[in-house]
Amino acid sequence: MSNKSGFSLGALIKKAWSEIEGVKWPIWSVFIVVLALLFVSSVLLTLLLSLLGIPMLMRDGDLGFSLGYFVGAFLIEVVTVFITAPFLVGAQMVALKHIRGQEVSYKTGFQYFHQWKELGTTLFLFWFSLAIINIVFGFFTLLFNRVGLEWLSNIVLVLSFVAFFVFYTFFMFNGLFVADQNKGPLEAMFYSAKLVAPAWTKIFCLFVYGVFIAFVCFLPGIISLSYSNVWISLLGCLVTIGIYIWLLPHLQLLFPLAFESLIKNKEQESSLIESN
Repeated sequence: MSNKSGFSLGALIKKAWSEIEGVKWPIWSVFIVVLALLFVSSVLLTLLLSLLGIPMLMRDGDLGFSLGYFVGAFLIEVVTVFITAPFLVGAQMVALKHIRGQEVSYKTGFQYFHQWKELGTTLFLFWFSLAIINIVFGFFTLLFNRVGLEWLSNIVLVLSFVAFFVFYTFFMFNGLFVADQNKGPLEAMFYSAKLVAPAWTKIFCLFVYGVFIAFVCFLPGIISLSYSNVWISLLGCLVTIGIYIWLLPHLQLLFPLAFESLIKNKEQESSLIESN
């Protein structure tokens, strides 16, 4: 009898720790480039939009954001998604290739720029869908809060987090299906949901584990910022950066390991059906 979930959660997390050697610098190099691209593109786009008459920085006395601001912010997000998509998925492909026993180097994560349209569209659809979920739930949260139904507003707020986690769980393999399986953006979403469905509770728990690890990374920085002492705040931020750099390869291995396990399990099931 085949195991439809495809993997043991504890064993997968343990393997994500044991497989770190060999992927640290290939993954770190990708994220160094991603951070640089995010900074440069954000600054350049902000300046460009300001020249076009769409101010992206708040001025003293501003009471809110104009429609132009939201349009500008949306454009910046779209451009940065398309710019960084090949590199973010490239980091996942570094992990996936390493898991498969293939040799990886700092160049591996930069080999997917030829798929920038497909990967950019895929990540944009993912990001835009999450934004719509947040906007819809946010609207009802504010609405119920305005009419005095705080308890209902709190329920909607909790449901928004659940919806976010569930959506992320089912569609987290979109990029891998494009880069590894050469699927189109919409195909990738379909195949990701189909692959996750039999094991969605374990993938959900894996995602929660990843969020918890990320929270642990940022905890020293969050605590240090509550102090008025500049040096304590600086130390906390440096500790956060150090922990995150150390844990990043582990986090990047988690979901490619799950992806590979589920793909192999599906192939085994297909072979059993064909043999019967």
